[in-house]
Amino acid sequence: MNNHTPGTWKYFKNSDGTFSVVPVGSVNFEAGFATNLIAKVFSDGIINPEANAILIASAPEMYQGLVCAVEALEATREFLRVQNLKTDEISEILSATYELINRIDGGEGD
Repeated sequence: MNNHTPGTWKYFKNSDGTFSVVPVGSVNFEAGFATNLIAKVFSDGIINPEANAILIASAPEMYQGLVCAVEALEATREFLRVQNLKTDEISEILSATYELINRIDGGEGD
């Protein structure tokens, strides 16, 4: 089971041009700070820091989408197995996806 900060996350631009990614509801703009900072994205002049902040802020939804895709692939593989059809390709995709989910959840991996 993962121990990630629960989503939904959002990003905002800081006065210094960087971007912060935080859980929704953790920004106190009146006080000028964010609690539970997940990431601060800087620019080295080459990368697009806003695009990277958007990608990071989307992580909880992407993770949930990955988990849902695994469930759908499992059901498809079972259907094909019952019909005595080939399941090798789906099994390979599932294996790679389970590996990715395991790394995200803090397991072993690259």
